[in-house]
Amino acid sequence: ELFLTAHPSSTESTISTVDQTIERPGHPDELVHTDWDAEEQLDRCLERCADQVAMPGDDGLLAEQLLSDMALHETLDARMQDYLSSMREAITLSPSGAITNRLPLARIKRIMKQDANNSARMIGADAVPAVALACQLFMGALTKRAWELARRAGRNTLQHKDLISAIVTSERFDFLIDVVDEFQSNQQADPD
Repeated sequence: ELFLTAHPSSTESTISTVDQTIERPGHPDELVHTDWDAEEQLDRCLERCADQVAMPGDDGLLAEQLLSDMALHETLDARMQDYLSSMREAITLSPSGAITNRLPLARIKRIMKQDANNSARMIGADAVPAVALACQLFMGALTKRAWELARRAGRNTLQHKDLISAIVTSERFDFLIDVVDEFQSNQQADPD
């Protein structure tokens, strides 16, 4: 259940702060509480979206258009919280079974050793499964958000523009903006 209440952020400003409390069903003692300025966050997201270039074959559904629908944004955030809660429960209820080897551990270990300065020669036995779990959670969160955007667009196929929109419209994935820019510049340089 999602409760939204508005408070004035200051006496001279008309910008309101959204106080968001998410209560997990069956767990009233576990609340996720965030406090953020709705207009400021929307402006930041729109600034990031203004730089986004429409991809070839795009049906006109850009991230800026998606952000105009705040109900979609709230739905995506609520579903992300549900996903993270279910993953947290899976880890809590079954710590040994939570780390499943869906990703190849040898390849993850090789990637961990491919540091630019070659300082990581030894990696602990528990580090590789921990990184594998972190990768699974990250990929699951990004894919879940992108899938919701694809379904919202009326498609059943996840496309790279859905992943780009998921990254651009979420503060959680801000650190990937440079990767998206590099990907888009490579796509424009080599359209094949």
